[in-house]
Amino acid sequence: MEVIKCRKSFLRFYLVLFFAVGFFLALGSFMLKIYLSEYIGGLKGILFLLFVFLLFFLSIYTPWIYFKRVYTISLNDKVIKLKSAFDYFELTWDEVENVRITGKVRFRYILPYSMEGVVIKTKNRDVVLYDMFLVKPHLIKYALYTFYNTKKFPDNFNDKPVKSSEVRFEKFNIFKGSAIFSFRGIITWGSVLFFFAVSLISKTKSGKIWIAFMIVSSLWLLLNTIFVHYFGLSDKYLVIRNHFNPLKNRVYRLDEIHEVVYETREKWPNCLRVITKKYHSKLYGAGTLNDKTWLEMKELFESNQIKVRNECIYSEIKSHNN
Repeated sequence: MEVIKCRKSFLRFYLVLFFAVGFFLALGSFMLKIYLSEYIGGLKGILFLLFVFLLFFLSIYTPWIYFKRVYTISLNDKVIKLKSAFDYFELTWDEVENVRITGKVRFRYILPYSMEGVVIKTKNRDVVLYDMFLVKPHLIKYALYTFYNTKKFPDNFNDKPVKSSEVRFEKFNIFKGSAIFSFRGIITWGSVLFFFAVSLISKTKSGKIWIAFMIVSSLWLLLNTIFVHYFGLSDKYLVIRNHFNPLKNRVYRLDEIHEVVYETREKWPNCLRVITKKYHSKLYGAGTLNDKTWLEMKELFESNQIKVRNECIYSEIKSHNN
């Protein structure tokens, strides 16, 4: 009997939780030490203590809510087993009324926030699985989708790689902005110029200041490669390139793409998420594209029968609402 499992991610669940709890405890302890050493009284002291209490409360509440809401899953052709730190139950496939494989789900923390996830609907409850917190969530997604619809598990969970020779003579429509004069470009290169100016006017004559400038600027540019992708679209392929990394060249076959998502995150630029038909999912930040370019690319995707889920280009969202 084939069993397919998905566990919590060490990096995106346990490590993030460790740093969050550590931050709340460290800051709370530091603030409490200040309160005790300074003998802060009156209303200011009460507010100070309330803030300290909030920090210690968050250090307990955060792991509790994460371990409570995040399930691991294993399934075979008979049952689906779901487990969190405080809950365990099994579902037979006959109890499953529907499975929603892609789309945003709400993770309820202090303030709820959205992420990609799976919803398993039964008569008595809806079970939510969060992509961000699981290792290789595409395995569970593709297995759930395939078995729910065909009563068979898939044999191959991997997308077929695209050879460079396949796209050699393709004609692509390029969707990109300026890596210098866009808002993202101004922030990136403006910061590099600031680092350069600080190094230039520094009274330190040692070459160490220029070594520091090179290191800081290189790390800054490396960080911003996450946000400066651009795209090429032909009748058969989608290609992902990067302004700061000329070696980046990810190619998707259009007939293997399930949908694309226009989305963003807090303090991130607009991004393109590509979800394949085997539910591999990848997010590409594209801070140099303006709204007009995004919408032009959307039209071309849709002309190729690819669903576009627009969650962040507000000029189109507002026009639809009006």
